[in-house]
Amino acid sequence: LRMLHADTPNPKIHIEIPQKTSRLKIGEKVKVCVTPNHQSHYLLLNINLDAIYMLLPWLGNKTNVLKASETNCSTVIEVAPPAGKELLIALSILDSNVLSEYRFEFTEKNPFVVWKYDDDMKTSDGNALEFCRSLFFNILSIPLQDWSISYLSIEIVNS
Repeated sequence: LRMLHADTPNPKIHIEIPQKTSRLKIGEKVKVCVTPNHQSHYLLLNINLDAIYMLLPWLGNKTNVLKASETNCSTVIEVAPPAGKELLIALSILDSNVLSEYRFEFTEKNPFVVWKYDDDMKTSDGNALEFCRSLFFNILSIPLQDWSISYLSIEIVNS
């Protein structure tokens, strides 16, 4: 998806791990934050070797709309094994209908949604390939100027 926006020099949504570098130690506690430069609906995903995790938005009784320059952060997350490379992806979308099927209510006991790669490990939310296919086609159904994507590569290291 980022290749479709290769001509966009500045991402329309920014990802940050406050007071941390992109090299994180297992066991370290972090928050991941997103800030769009325009009002939009958004998702924050973490992709690693095991699964795809949706870290934001926390909905509850809120919507997933951020105003321009407004920041929202995940709950505190403990960096977990395995060591290796991971990818944080933020999607910013103007039309709330595009993301409506990905609305989940997170709680302190259930702070994220997980989509596993293996069909045998299918969660109630489906598997990672089904999620990616659905999200990809939903995004491609809207004009390019109505969405943007940003990513942050992180490295997980043993403590």
